[in-house]
Parts: sequence; structure tokens; C-alpha cells
Amino acid sequence: MKDATVAGPSDQGVGEAPDRVQATEDSSVDLAPVHETTRRRRIRRNVLRISIVAVVVIMVAIAGVGIVRQLQPEVPVTTSPGHSGVVGTGQSLSCVDSYGLDSLVHRDWAADGTITKLRISGDDANATVRVEHWYRGGTGTRINIQIASPWVDEDRPPAYGVGTRLLLSGGTDQAGYHAWSCGFTRYYDPTTAGRWAEAFGR
Repeated sequence: MKDATVAGPSDQGVGEAPDRVQATEDSSVDLAPVHETTRRRRIRRNVLRISIVAVVVIMVAIAGVGIVRQLQPEVPVTTSPGHSGVVGTGQSLSCVDSYGLDSLVHRDWAADGTITKLRISGDDANATVRVEHWYRGGTGTRINIQIASPWVDEDRPPAYGVGTRLLLSGGTDQAGYHAWSCGFTRYYDPTTAGRWAEAFGR
């Protein structure tokens, strides 16, 4: 009876240690692929997010260019080009009458005026004009007129804009004043203005 040996707490702990070490080592080996897979998934998700953002940015940029091109004819133009002679427009016109002083005097109205407001829609524009001088057909210092759009094409600046001074003439109807093209709307210059005044006796 005195020779019997009873295992103490320290002996049991020593006997269990290898199993715990083995369990810890096994866990480390098992988790490594999981961590690597998670890291790769995160990388793929980040790459996907970046790609989506890039695509969205490109689509917005393309859409923005399209919107700007569509709205460009609708917004006020604020240029005042220094030209002389006939005002060019983007319209393809078939003139019913050729410009000349003899035909000019048969127009319903004619005036020397400066554009103060301009709204463009397609091939046409609505302009507010400060009248500098009336040759025929009106009174007052401001009128609204219908006139051909100043956009000749997308690669060239507008033919006229806010601040441009013009010699205007054309027809009238219930809608108001219409400025004719085909030479009857011209950039202001003193020599031509003098000829208009002489032709109209004004």
C-alpha cells in the first residue's frame, strides 16, 4: 500500500500539454488559408469597386458632354465678335429677295440696335434689342425680335451675341419683328449705317 503512486495535478498537466500544443499548432495551420482567402476576397472587392467607380465617372463625363452639346444652343451667348458685313448663320436659306438698298427700303422695318439678351433654340433665336436708331417700322428703345441662330457650326464661334451691334431689317407679323438673313441683317459699321439712313431718308 505504501508503494502505490497517485498522479498529482502537476503530472496530469504535463500529460495534457502535448495535446494542447498540437491543438494550437493545428489551429494555426487551418486558419492560414482562411486568412489568405479573405485577403484575396477583399482585394477583389476593392478592385471591383474601383472599376465600377471608373466606369461611372466615364459614363457621367460622356453624358455631361452630350448634355452640354444639347443645351449649348439653349443658353445665352455672351460673345461680341468684331466683324463687318453680312451676319452669317447656320441656316440653309433660300432667299426670296437679294440684298441691296433698292430691296432694303421695301422691308417692313429696319433699325440699328445692340443685342442685350439672347435665347437660342435650334436654328432660331429670340433677342432683346436696344434700338440705337430706327430707320422704319417702329418706335421705342427696346424690341424683341426673331432672328436666325448665331451658331454656324460647333467648331466655330457664334456669329453674334449679347453686346453685338447690328443693322437689322425684315418683316413683321402678329408674333412681332423678324430679322431677315440673306444680307438684310448686317454687322454695324458707320458707312453702311449712313447708307441705310440715306436710303430710308432717316
